[in-house]
Amino acid sequence: MDNQLIKRQAREAFVGHQVSRQRDGRWLLQRPYADGRGWDWTMAAEVISLVGGGLYVGGDIDFVIFSWFSDSRDHEAKVRWMGRGTDLEYYVRQKAIIGTGRELIEVYDEDAARRALQAVLDDRLEDGEASELTDQISELLLHGDLADRDYMLRQLQETSSDFVADGGYRIGMVMAARVYYAHAALARLCDLLDARDAEEASHAC
Repeated sequence: MDNQLIKRQAREAFVGHQVSRQRDGRWLLQRPYADGRGWDWTMAAEVISLVGGGLYVGGDIDFVIFSWFSDSRDHEAKVRWMGRGTDLEYYVRQKAIIGTGRELIEVYDEDAARRALQAVLDDRLEDGEASELTDQISELLLHGDLADRDYMLRQLQETSSDFVADGGYRIGMVMAARVYYAHAALARLCDLLDARDAEEASHAC
């Protein structure tokens, strides 16, 4: 999974979106048709400020709930809290896991697993730590079916249960695309809210 590519695709998916409907703590983002006659539901995104500090993003994209913001009535502050977040791989990811559950927020990626195993192998061999584990990792990299996460973990577990328990079970797990798209929708909403505020400020002068 190419994280930078997905991030770019997610941002581009909402470039033309506008707020088509709005009420207290709830926004619907859609792209207007070119002829101005209505709204396109493709990639429509609904943002809802939830009671208790959660923030829901869904619609024509896979939903994500980000938690927890302070239980504030300032719904726009909650949108900016997450939409202006720049640390996607840690902070945004953790808030998505808290609100949505790890099983939906993280997915297994074969290429990521291969890179991680190679890094472990290189580090251990560089430190002179050749062992049954490094032999098993080499075998997995050369001949193993890394597309099958259960198979990979079984092979590692049989060789070194300590390695698996000490974080090896996380090898290959990456943030799901749904989080990038939900965050991009929030970022677009932030841009629209900022543009509205700037326009209102200019009229007040």
